[in-house]
Amino acid sequence: MFKLLPNLLTILRIFLSLLGAYYLYKKSFFSSLLLYGAAFLTDFLDGYIARKFKVCSFWGTLLDPLADKVAIFSFLAVLLFGEFKYQPSLLIVSILFLKELIVVLGSSLFLGRGILPKPNLLGKTAVALLFFYGLVLISGNALGWDITFLKELLEVAILLTLLGALLLYLKEGKSHLRKPQRV
Repeated sequence: MFKLLPNLLTILRIFLSLLGAYYLYKKSFFSSLLLYGAAFLTDFLDGYIARKFKVCSFWGTLLDPLADKVAIFSFLAVLLFGEFKYQPSLLIVSILFLKELIVVLGSSLFLGRGILPKPNLLGKTAVALLFFYGLVLISGNALGWDITFLKELLEVAILLTLLGALLLYLKEGKSHLRKPQRV
């Protein structure tokens, strides 16, 4: 049971995120917040269970970052392209997209060489900040509160962690490219 649970939670996170995006699009803020909050919780739980019970799997290692990307990009896209008072920064979305594009391309290259890419602490921090950022933006839109200061503070933190994570991924990728390919 515990062997499959982390992957099932990861798949659930994808479903919750897409459903949350739908409700956000419909401006049903409470439902959207609830679904994204649940998605954030499954992100924590799947990793905790996988480590605690030593049931980390190849598929889980691939699915978890995919689920994070679906969760984050789903609310960013709805907020960015919808008519909302508080929208994500285009700079944040652009840097995130660039980072993820580089990570996905690099991961594809390394998987072909038999290397499973590892997440770094800054990348995980960026994901947590982005989840919180989404919850703050949705809350600000839902409640009409002035979240300008918190939004700007989060954007600086997210920008720094995204750039730091990108540099670490590039550094790791460069070190793997120097190593001879496994046969």
